[in-house]
Amino acid sequence: MKVFAHRGFSGKYPENTMLAFKKAEEVGCYGIELDVQLTKDDEIVIMHDETIDRTTTGKGKVKDLTYEQLQSYRLKLADGTVTNHTVPSLYDALVAGRGKIFFDLDFLNKVSPKELYDVVKSCGMLDRVFFYTSNNRDVLQNILDYSPAPIPYPQCENEEHADFLSQQPGVMFAQISLSKTLNGGLSTAISSKGLFVSTNMLDMNGYTYDTQMTQGNYTGVDLILSKGINLIQTDHPQLLDAYLKQRGKR
Repeated sequence: MKVFAHRGFSGKYPENTMLAFKKAEEVGCYGIELDVQLTKDDEIVIMHDETIDRTTTGKGKVKDLTYEQLQSYRLKLADGTVTNHTVPSLYDALVAGRGKIFFDLDFLNKVSPKELYDVVKSCGMLDRVFFYTSNNRDVLQNILDYSPAPIPYPQCENEEHADFLSQQPGVMFAQISLSKTLNGGLSTAISSKGLFVSTNMLDMNGYTYDTQMTQGNYTGVDLILSKGINLIQTDHPQLLDAYLKQRGKR
């Protein structure tokens, strides 16, 4: 069983920061999910939102600011506490984690696949980075056309899609929604095609399994484990890692 840290160890540290990535690595995560945006001067930086309003002391859209301007602002914790951390570049994050951990890049509608590919390749990380393609088959094919090809990380919607994905070179993991995970049938179908199955246990769409875990309630985790999942994404990787070890899953 593998654990992905959502935006790094974001349950405790400022999301999408070098610190959050380092702490995720220290608690034994298999990988880190992060989001990218493009600055005014074409630097790929790590930021979920189109604007910096929620996560930093500044305001404005990432695309309207230069990388140097972004460095003048400080990142905040979820409760608004200001930290000393600044917005990292994708290049710096990948170089820091090279040879230590995997990365899952959420880039659709934010950065072009080619721009992203060029940075990942320049870091020597094509074998350690997953390109999250969602359920977009055109983007998946685009990614697979690069040589050497990176590792695509698609979202699977149904059994027909699972069959399609199993025939694509380089596809190892297929992500499914938590609702589809709990239904059970799709995870079994994906596994039968020789692919690993991942899901996201974040608090969304009415599910609160991630928060429940912080309160000592692992019922949701147990349900996920019963469905043959191989990788779980969470905001609280240290709790999930400890519980999985207790269950003999890690």
